[in-house]
Amino acid sequence: MLEQARVRFPAREAGRRWLLSEAPADEVLAVLERPPLRAEKAHTRWHRRSGARAILASPSGFPGDSWQERWEASPAAAGPRRWRREAEGW
Repeated sequence: MLEQARVRFPAREAGRRWLLSEAPADEVLAVLERPPLRAEKAHTRWHRRSGARAILASPSGFPGDSWQERWEASPAAAGPRRWRREAEGW
């Protein structure tokens, strides 16, 4: 039954662009302050903002018209678990 459903409804390829991938960094960061993403605790909000700032800023030297394209052009896209350490050497 599951296999029949997979044949009938094949998975779609994930999109490469969406509204926030084209948005400026300050707009992306503002989304973190609105529900449902706004955390109750101030320290959680701080960690989310600082992590998002790092993600948005670290690939700034790579080619692309958006932060998403620059991220994909950087080594971070290939090794997302260790990008922060490697970003210091870019």
